[in-house]
Parts: sequence; structure tokens; C-alpha cells
Amino acid sequence: MRTMLAVFLLLPALARADCPGPTAADATVRIGLRSSAGFGVAREGMTDVSLTLHGAMRVAPRWFGLVRAGWSRRHAISERDGLDAALVGAGVSAQLATTSFAVLELGMEARAELRFDERFAGGSVRRVGASADASLGVAFERIPLVIGLRVEQGVTPLVDDVRA
Repeated sequence: MRTMLAVFLLLPALARADCPGPTAADATVRIGLRSSAGFGVAREGMTDVSLTLHGAMRVAPRWFGLVRAGWSRRHAISERDGLDAALVGAGVSAQLATTSFAVLELGMEARAELRFDERFAGGSVRRVGASADASLGVAFERIPLVIGLRVEQGVTPLVDDVRA
């Protein structure tokens, strides 16, 4: 399991016609760059950073469909080199609460990754992997920024029998 602190720079691309400007509460499409960093719980001393292109499209009044594609790099204290992976993901998020300055969102995503290294943390790397994550984010109304926390659990092994 990995816990990540995520910072998103999201641009509200489209908003309702009756609204003077796009905000987190009323944007119909959001596109942005997401950067996150975190640590692994399953393996002590493992860190992870990722950079992804993130998109969200409103599918119902308080629901968004999510997609992302990007790059991830894991590093273990015991290793000199890290493990690079290309990733794609899809999921949903719901707006839980809206205030005059922010929107609280809860999301769930499935992620697939293609790993580029053969050895990591003393074991053989599985070339393809999948994981699921849950995230909680605060989207600011007038600033194109989301700050969130994500917990991710691998559903396929990363190295040997460890799902990280």
C-alpha cells in the first residue's frame, strides 16, 4: 500500500453558460497536471513520485468521470536506481460538500502500469501491474488548484509477492 500527498494544477476548461467564470463547483470539464509524492507502507523505505495529465468530465450533477496518463518512479532505500513505469487510470469522483471557497471531493480509480525495469528492491519486477486507489481532495473555487491525499493498493504483485 502507498500513501501519496497529491497536488493538482487543474484548469477548468468549460463551465456552465449562466456562470460568470469557471469554478470548481460548476466546471463541466477539468484538465490539468497532477504531481504527487508519497511513501510505501508495504515496504519500509520505499518512496514514489508521479507526474500525470489528469482529466475530469461531469457525468451527473455531483459526479465526474476521471482519466489520467503519466509516469511514476519508485525508489527504495536499498536500491541505487529506481523503478520507472508508464501509467493510465480511470475512475469516478463525487463532490461531497461545497463552500464559497472550496469543494470537497472523494474519488476512486483503477490504474494500470507498464514497468520498465527488471529488478527492484531485491526481487524480480512484474512487467505489468494494476492497483486501485481512493482519494480525498479539496478543489479551490477561484484558484485552479486541488490538494489531496491518495491511498493506493496494488492488486497485482510489484516484486515477488509484494503488492506495493
